[in-house]
Amino acid sequence: LKAAHGQTLHFRASGRDAQSAVAALVALVERDFDG
Repeated sequence: LKAAHGQTLHFRASGRDAQSAVAALVALVERDFDG
């Protein structure tokens, strides 16, 4: 995943774990991919 600083990212998931999967992706982005 690569995006310029300030870009808007959109995540979509489906299935039983979709909500937690999207939440995990959002958290990872907010933590700057732990970098």
